[in-house]
Amino acid sequence: MSSITKKSLFSLFVLSIHHLSELAVLVNAKATTKVGPAEVFTVHVVNNLPNNMSTLLIHCASKDDDMGNHTLYVNDDFHWRFHVNFWVSTMFFCRFQWDSKNVAHEVFNKRLGSLCENGEDNICLWSVKEDGFWIDNQIPPTQLKKIYGWY
Repeated sequence: MSSITKKSLFSLFVLSIHHLSELAVLVNAKATTKVGPAEVFTVHVVNNLPNNMSTLLIHCASKDDDMGNHTLYVNDDFHWRFHVNFWVSTMFFCRFQWDSKNVAHEVFNKRLGSLCENGEDNICLWSVKEDGFWIDNQIPPTQLKKIYGWY
């Protein structure tokens, strides 16, 4: 075998090892943040509106499940638990009514689910506040992130 062929093969080998190590890092990173089939999640909706405000009315549902109407007083929590479907297309939404405001938002989908994964319980905690809808994956919340407003 000529020295050019040996060098080419060696370069190809080194390049292959490098790409395989990059692929392993990507797969490992995605495995820790990707919502998968049959994964279990719990969605919590908590009324964190100011004490002098009226109640929060919610109606949550998916294509397959209707959670019904619920009246949440300040600090009340409504929650439910479910498994993600095989196609990872599970989506829940809620309609929120507070005073004259009336909006509907998705509270679980594949993208939001990645924000809810915490390595243990997969919690989607929605804190409904005067300025909008905040999410965290811990109870009690440690790093709330605003996702939606009251528009």
